[in-house]
Amino acid sequence: YQNVYSARSTGVESAIGWSSPREYLALDGGLTWQSFRNTSTSGTFTDYRGDRIPSVPYFMTNAAVRVQLPDVIVARDQFVVFWTLRYVHSFFRGWESLGDKDTKLVVPAQVVQSAGLGYVVRNQRSTLTLSMEVQNLTDERVYDYFGAQRPGRAIYAKTTAEF
Repeated sequence: YQNVYSARSTGVESAIGWSSPREYLALDGGLTWQSFRNTSTSGTFTDYRGDRIPSVPYFMTNAAVRVQLPDVIVARDQFVVFWTLRYVHSFFRGWESLGDKDTKLVVPAQVVQSAGLGYVVRNQRSTLTLSMEVQNLTDERVYDYFGAQRPGRAIYAKTTAEF
């Protein structure tokens, strides 16, 4: 971490969603653009005044599709299938103005997809939920804000009972 004496943040975040009648189909999307800039006029980071703060992505977007089918096997049950997509644009790990842009350390652009399914059974006194999700479906190389590689494809299963 590097603390600057002064910084400015500007950005735009948007989201949109649509659900069909009776919510059989739902579509969602979001977009974020943000600019965190060094505005220090004194101290260690004055030379980088106007640069983006390192290791902070500035453009991200996401999308999701969900299909829900009620009363598939028994009354009051529900079958759900979903898919998500997340994109993070590449960004520098160091100060923009320091060094040659062609040789700078960069966290590369990332496109990550996940998919899953779930089944819910309800009665008057209890609810049982079974779900399974595959994160990073295409096993892409994924990195955190500091360039450390994150785990690849992962499969999760979950069962929840409420009484």
